[in-house]
Amino acid sequence: MQVGSVLRCGRGWRGYWRENGKRKATETYATKGEARAALNRELERVRLGVDYQSPITLRELSDRWLAQYTAAPQTIEYARRRLKRPLEAMGDAQAGDVTTESIQGFLARVLAQVELPVPAHQRGKDLRRQLLEQALDVAPARGHMSGLASCRIGQTSTGSTSAKGMSAA
Repeated sequence: MQVGSVLRCGRGWRGYWRENGKRKATETYATKGEARAALNRELERVRLGVDYQSPITLRELSDRWLAQYTAAPQTIEYARRRLKRPLEAMGDAQAGDVTTESIQGFLARVLAQVELPVPAHQRGKDLRRQLLEQALDVAPARGHMSGLASCRIGQTSTGSTSAKGMSAA
């Protein structure tokens, strides 16, 4: 098993290990923990050898996926358009670091910025409600309706009832 060490280097920390008989070093990091994490990544790379796959960003992963996606051209273009905002928000993140929580956070931010359209089955209800409110001309202070509402139930605006074709008594 390959081992390495983390040592102080100037104002920072570096990880050191041996590979193919040569001493290798990580970049310099501000904290010892960051240098240890970088060293562990390098040791894992050495351990895996040819099986090692470098980490890729979400953007690189989506590009690879779109390149191998076998669908109609307009379907591929639609998928590319649908990935635009998620890639703007999280495209530079490591694909392995994208979690359900980060996706939910992204969706919450998007939904807070965008006014969602009213579904078709709700549009008719909302329109009917608005038209009724305008037509009924509700007077909440008096507790009665005036205008069209009184005509619908056969009352005049004075409150007396009348029937069509009959004279009022």
